[in-house]
Amino acid sequence: MPDTRAVVYLAGVLASSFPGLEERLSRRYFKTRKHRNWKELINTTYEPVPSCLLIDPGSLFDESLEIFNYQHKPGNFLPPIVYLASDSSVEQAVRIMRAGALHFLLAGHTDIEEILATIQEGIEKSIEPSRFIHSLRYLTESERTIALLVEQGLISKQIAERLDCSVRTVEWHRRNILRKRVKLTFS
Repeated sequence: MPDTRAVVYLAGVLASSFPGLEERLSRRYFKTRKHRNWKELINTTYEPVPSCLLIDPGSLFDESLEIFNYQHKPGNFLPPIVYLASDSSVEQAVRIMRAGALHFLLAGHTDIEEILATIQEGIEKSIEPSRFIHSLRYLTESERTIALLVEQGLISKQIAERLDCSVRTVEWHRRNILRKRVKLTFS
């Protein structure tokens, strides 16, 4: 039987900053996966399952922002990101939130219960997107392309123009997508 627990990805020096965090996550039935370095963090293919990414950027703040570039590749699933910084400026917090983080927490002013609640919020926010990305594997390449464009908010006419096909072709694929029970946000 496959493990269906939500995943919490940990990156940075969280264990030393918050002793007992991994144990508390385990008690709440979360799987944890640790990233040993920033390259691993950025190059990981995240499973389309309910999950959250908790990052302590430490001195590698700029490198940690690279993770948001991953998000902009069509069909990639990136769990909601919570930054937990031990020391940071307001400018860094603003950059992180503008890049797309769910939350920014300051380690010296945050207790473990607040971290756990924020992780739970991230996991809940990841449920629908993870289902959508997971469902893409049941579509043909054309249907997948159209589904991703619909998710970006494009209407059939715009999709047809972008793909150089007829509106009827796009509508045909959209009907097939719905037959396969793939829920599109903007359908």
